[in-house]
Amino acid sequence: DLHPRVRRQRQMCIRDRARVVKGLMLRDEHRGLSTGERKMLHCAKQILISELVLSQNLSYETVEERINRALA
Repeated sequence: DLHPRVRRQRQMCIRDRARVVKGLMLRDEHRGLSTGERKMLHCAKQILISELVLSQNLSYETVEERINRALA
């Protein structure tokens, strides 16, 4: 059975998921993340990248690099 947070993440639209990733990445830069937040960031980022790979027909590495650059 999935944790409720993970289940909610899978039901988010891509824009909401991008906001979650952005917020967690910024929080990580400023004060660090707890273990749970780090897991949530990893999961949300993986799903976001996968959605963009499929919709934009780009490689995983290209999408990941663009996300990291955009939020740097």
